[in-house]
Amino acid sequence: MVFIMRKYLELFFLWSSLLVAVNAACSSNQECILINNCPHLYNLLLQDKLSEQDVQILQKSQCGFDKKANKPTVCCQRKPDAVPADTSLLPGTDVCGQDPSKRIVGGQLTELRQFPWLVLLEYDKPTGRGFHCGGSLINKNYVLTAAHCIVNIPRSWRLVSVRLGEHQLDADPDCEDGDRPGFEDCADSPIDIPVSEVTLHQQYARREIAKPNDIALVRLSTPVTYSKSISPICLPTKPEFLNNRFNGAVMTVAGWGRTENSTQSNTKLKLDVPITQDAECRQIYERNGATLTDKQICAGGRKGQDSCSGDSGGPLMYLERQPDYIWYLFGIVSFGPTRCGTAAFPGIYTFVPKYLSWIVENMKS
Repeated sequence: MVFIMRKYLELFFLWSSLLVAVNAACSSNQECILINNCPHLYNLLLQDKLSEQDVQILQKSQCGFDKKANKPTVCCQRKPDAVPADTSLLPGTDVCGQDPSKRIVGGQLTELRQFPWLVLLEYDKPTGRGFHCGGSLINKNYVLTAAHCIVNIPRSWRLVSVRLGEHQLDADPDCEDGDRPGFEDCADSPIDIPVSEVTLHQQYARREIAKPNDIALVRLSTPVTYSKSISPICLPTKPEFLNNRFNGAVMTVAGWGRTENSTQSNTKLKLDVPITQDAECRQIYERNGATLTDKQICAGGRKGQDSCSGDSGGPLMYLERQPDYIWYLFGIVSFGPTRCGTAAFPGIYTFVPKYLSWIVENMKS
């Protein structure tokens, strides 16, 4: 133990004197983590004698400094993620990710029935019932949402039901102009299904600023019948998705702007948001006391936008255009500087590809 501490301290002081030369950016196949969590570099550090080349490798690998742990962080090769062995409870792409509003009118997607997997979580409160979070339907029995929508709520609140097939909260039915003059296209009325069970991620840290493992499964009391207004989104189980950070890609958030402590819109909103580079996002949040991990992804950062158009617990979605138009769930709205976005401050999303095994292991038929 004394030897390990001596070697660590030697390198700590070496790094501390060279902080001006720290390389804060890791490549897309690396993650910025504590050195003792990176076996290759940690074993190098523990050698009896460090060569000049070893020292250079360790110096160049540093990507930051974790003030909370009081240790340097290094760029470490990511462990490749694997597709869960059993995905039989998940719908195939012939069912999931289908957006019936994808016909084009005047160059814009029509809104009615768009994103039919979007749901609202309804809570019983002392003042009556209300919607304060969102989620995504992933099969006939389950909704995926954020853990903070379950536990970071007032003690007097209780999650009671899920609303599916909604578009405009103060209208029933929801209608838009039809294809012919004088005709309206109306969606089916939304439905409310009671919640039978909630499964939180066992390592969700409710009191930490960064909200690690902010994910939960909500089981419905009765299976959903799919329709044009209600259908599931696909989970990103394709191998090419699993180790891709999608830096620079554009994804979409959607919802009614509902959060655990506020409300925003009666009509479903949507917004395209660019994925932010991991290193850039981590630097921004570290200055504010939040240490992010590779199980989170950042998007947005435009003044007055960001997750304004989404719900806490709602989806960050990616549209794969080839060979078919299929929507995939890549993120869950977790937190940000404000719910309505701040310039140069991206929103933080739980990165769904990192939780595929947890999701399928906690689903029942």
